[in-house]
Amino acid sequence: MAIPHGQPGEVIDVRPLADALAPSKTRTLIKTPHVEVILIVLPAGKLIADHKAPGEITVQCLKGRMIFKTMGQEKELQAGHLLY
Repeated sequence: MAIPHGQPGEVIDVRPLADALAPSKTRTLIKTPHVEVILIVLPAGKLIADHKAPGEITVQCLKGRMIFKTMGQEKELQAGHLLY
């Protein structure tokens, strides 16, 4: 079964999930040979294991706050922040 991803011209809602946050799961929103957009739902106190991406990435915090370690430094992101 194919995983549904956004299609060209499709509007994708990435607003904070509000009351739908608890039952929501991480999912890929868009995937092409050159771009992948993933919505990560990360409950408070949870960690993501270290990993590498094959190219440049951006990380946007939609709700809450998080610590993101990159290039040997920790960066604190709050809702509305974007890290490149």
